[in-house]
Amino acid sequence: MKLLITLISVCLFYSPVQAQTSLKKVITLQLPEGDGSNAAAVVWHPVTQKYYTTIVGNAIYAMGIFDARGKVVEQNIEAEHDYRGMWYNPLKKRIEFNCYDSGGIGHLVLDKKGKITAKLIDLPGMNQPGDQSVGVYCAAGNKILYMNPQTHDVDQYDAVTGTSLGNFGTIYPGCKTKKEADEMDVDAESAAWDSRNYTSVQYTGVPKAELAILNVDDKQVELYDRKTGLLTKKLKIPEDVNLYPSFNFSYSNGIYWFFNKEDRKWVGCK
Repeated sequence: MKLLITLISVCLFYSPVQAQTSLKKVITLQLPEGDGSNAAAVVWHPVTQKYYTTIVGNAIYAMGIFDARGKVVEQNIEAEHDYRGMWYNPLKKRIEFNCYDSGGIGHLVLDKKGKITAKLIDLPGMNQPGDQSVGVYCAAGNKILYMNPQTHDVDQYDAVTGTSLGNFGTIYPGCKTKKEADEMDVDAESAAWDSRNYTSVQYTGVPKAELAILNVDDKQVELYDRKTGLLTKKLKIPEDVNLYPSFNFSYSNGIYWFFNKEDRKWVGCK
C-alpha cells in the first residue's frame, strides 16, 4: 500500500500540466462611449498607483486613467498616436508603447499626479515584426516581445534601439509534451492557432510559465515554458467574460485583463 501511494505521489508531482485553475473577476475599468471598439493593453504604474489604457485603431481615439480600485481618474484623453502595446519600464520608470505599423515606439510623460502631459515618440519607424504587433515588456535584458504574425513565434526587440534580437521562444499550441510538439504537423498547428488570439502574447515572468496566450474557444489562458514552448498550466476564464481572436487581452499587476468590446470595459481576473 505504501508503494502504491508513493507511485501515485510521484506521478502527480511529475505531471507535465498542473490542475486547471479558475480565474475570478477582481476589477473592471469602464471606458465611456466613443469611437473605436478594440483595446490592447492595461498598464499598472507602481509609482502613481494607477492603471492606464487606450482604445486602439486611430490616433483620435481615447485614453483613460483609473485608480487601484478601477475608479475613473481621467478619461476621454486624446491618444495622439495609434497605439498597440503598452507597458511599464522599471528601468526608466515610465510607461512606454508601440504603435501601429511604422508609428514607432515612445513613452508617456506624467505629472506628479500621474496625469498624462505628453506622448512622445522615441524610436520612429517599423520596430516590430508586423503592422498590428502588440508589444509587451520583458525586464530581463530590457526587451520588447511581440507575437510574430507569420510564424507565431515570440520575437524579441531591444527596448533601447528597437532592433530585432531574434527569437525569444516558440510556442507549441496545446502541446504538453515534446512528443506532441514533434508530431504536430503544419495543418494541426494552423488549426490550433485558429482557436487562439493571434496578436497578443503576454509575458508573466513566472519560471516555466513565462508566456501566456489566450485560447478563445476553450475560454482559458494558457501558460507556456519559454525554453521548451510546452503548455504548463491552464487558467479557466469565467464563462460570461467576452473573448476575441485579436487584441483585447492583457496582463498587468498580476491580473489578466479581457476587454469587452460591447460594454467598452476591461474585466480583470486573477
